[in-house]
Amino acid sequence: MAIAQRMEAWSRSLADDGWRERAERLESEQGLSAGDDEVPPAFRTPVATRSPRPLSEVTEDVLRLYDNWDTFAAPPTPDTVLGTDRTGKLIMTLSSTGMTSCAVDERWVADQTSARLVNAFSEALATARDELARSTAAPEPAGTLDTLFGEAMALPRDQHGLVDRGDERG
Repeated sequence: MAIAQRMEAWSRSLADDGWRERAERLESEQGLSAGDDEVPPAFRTPVATRSPRPLSEVTEDVLRLYDNWDTFAAPPTPDTVLGTDRTGKLIMTLSSTGMTSCAVDERWVADQTSARLVNAFSEALATARDELARSTAAPEPAGTLDTLFGEAMALPRDQHGLVDRGDERG
């Protein structure tokens, strides 16, 4: 019942926002009709091959994400990590977009050959890359959003997708 009330409030909010009129205007401007079968490339993400969950579960997850929408709109957290060589004298800061800084002990550098400096740089880069891979292994909230969106878009293709099968699972 709570989900039904929430969906009703959400539907009223969308209707008040005029989304349907904007969608119809976009369709007419782009020459689309409601019967077009072509799926835009952005929505062709494959959905995991498993039985779709009941509509009530998908709806509940959508509402939960909607309640926390500000986490998706927030700027991404910096993904910088540190890497060092085995001496700890060369410290590299790396992000998913590349190296952001490199700091070196000046006295240590003065005593090194170019080959040792290249090796130290390579070691620091390797440790930073490993750390970056570990830090980005956890899925971002957008991954969850993409998965849920794909699942919601797959429901109409399922013959029973719009029927709540919660009681059938026993």
